[in-house]
Amino acid sequence: MNKLIIALLLFVVLIFGNSCLKEKLLDTPTPDEFITGRNEIEAIFTNCYIWSSVLYRREQGELIEMIADNVYGTLANTMIEGSTKTRLLLTNQIVGFLYRNSYFAIRDVNGALRDIENTNVDADYKKRAIAEAKFIRGWNYYNLVRWFGGVPIRTTQFDLSQPANLARASVREVYEQVFKDLKEAGDSLPTRNLRPATERDRANKGSAYAMLASAYLTYGQLFNDNDALTKANGYADSVINSARYNLLSNYADLFDVTKEANSYNEIIFRVPIIGDANNLGGSKPSFYNPITLAATAFGSGAGQGLARVQPFFVEPYFANEYVNDYRVETNFHTNWINRNNNQNVYTFPRQNPIAITQFSNESTPYIAKYKDITGFSRDNHNNDVPLIRYSEMFFIKAEALNELNGPTTAAVNAFNMVRARARLANGVARTAPADLALVGLTKQTFRLKILEERSLEFFAEFQRWYDLKRMKHTDGRTLYEYQFDVYLPSLPQGLPTYNRTTRVWSAGRTEPNYLMMSATGTRLPGVNAATYLYLPIPQAEMLTNNLMTQNPGY
Repeated sequence: MNKLIIALLLFVVLIFGNSCLKEKLLDTPTPDEFITGRNEIEAIFTNCYIWSSVLYRREQGELIEMIADNVYGTLANTMIEGSTKTRLLLTNQIVGFLYRNSYFAIRDVNGALRDIENTNVDADYKKRAIAEAKFIRGWNYYNLVRWFGGVPIRTTQFDLSQPANLARASVREVYEQVFKDLKEAGDSLPTRNLRPATERDRANKGSAYAMLASAYLTYGQLFNDNDALTKANGYADSVINSARYNLLSNYADLFDVTKEANSYNEIIFRVPIIGDANNLGGSKPSFYNPITLAATAFGSGAGQGLARVQPFFVEPYFANEYVNDYRVETNFHTNWINRNNNQNVYTFPRQNPIAITQFSNESTPYIAKYKDITGFSRDNHNNDVPLIRYSEMFFIKAEALNELNGPTTAAVNAFNMVRARARLANGVARTAPADLALVGLTKQTFRLKILEERSLEFFAEFQRWYDLKRMKHTDGRTLYEYQFDVYLPSLPQGLPTYNRTTRVWSAGRTEPNYLMMSATGTRLPGVNAATYLYLPIPQAEMLTNNLMTQNPGY
């Protein structure tokens, strides 16, 4: 879908409500009063994509990043409410947006599904429209079940004959709806090449099957379901074997706003963003880049440095097999020229060269992945948000096969496909990272290696929280619980400092996470890592739905 059209329609939606259609107030509405043709169906779909895209444009998407363990910063203070900034409150506006907008999209496609069958459009378009509506509904329920757990399921347009309030379905039941919607969508949607360029951001067969692969993997891990893991591998294979996508030769091109048209060869599904004088764009370059970095690196305005990288997380990527990995220099700011004094800035874990005596240090790197030299203003950038990339299909395959059978040649080969692309760097081939060897791997060591590799490949793409919640430690806990209950408290608390004489960083390795620990690294009273496996059900829903129950810990 053309990004400018999306932005203009978003303006219309925000000003005039949730529909581009003319309303009639009737005592007894009939189907012919709703959708009468193709233009109205297209308007509803545009609206549904907008409800979802708003969730990723600014802070709503950042919350999913900040609730994990790999970044920290003052950005959390704008999203984590309460006098001690330690927990998500039921009135958190961002959580409310995630819940509300998802159901707005579901409501609109339910209305479309009710009326499309009786619409005078050609059979091929009708089939595609029904499939696209199911994709949007499946996508939104997949988001909801990962964010909130079991939620109410409504698959028909609400009318006065139905109960206004619904109880929560189980997590299993929500996933069954996700599988049903996405499979039916994928079976009927066109392949990507049959979509015109103006519709490149809309659902196609590949995006439906790729999302199915992700959903089956998550479900399989959550419930130890081998059939689901087998299906995850199968749907990942269907995307890999479709010959519709490829890994870009230059990893950094995926995040270059001037090369977005080409990056669609790898990005299977994304949220398009546009920022200009008339449209509110994204804030990633502003939120993530350091204040002292020259603004010419990312467009107008200046960076705010609101999110930074945890030392323990970044340190492994500057050692051993990751030394000279092109993704490391693409993802992390560890050295730049201070625009105020033209001196070098070095962050952990980088040392200054001995020959350089005029420099400064900062304790942690910044996120370098997102830049926009054409940015309209500090908070108006055009960086699209990738939700599913082709490289993820190889990781899904590797993870599913490992959980089923332990490390196998097929699993390790899939893993190494992504490493092979990383070695291409920016057109000059490198030797790092080398292929991972099968010899010596166990199911647990390969699981952790997949997590480590995914965390670099998809850094700052809203994946880490989902990964930690999905994967399990050997004791059966999620890796999210293990990280906060065992691993992070065991680290030297605080941030590292640099000794300019010895050129050694001190032992501090973690800024205590705002959601879990105090400034001294002790567990905050009443805070449990398991609580943050899900977000709280918003207070507005709790107050208006007498059948709703709250998630544990809130």
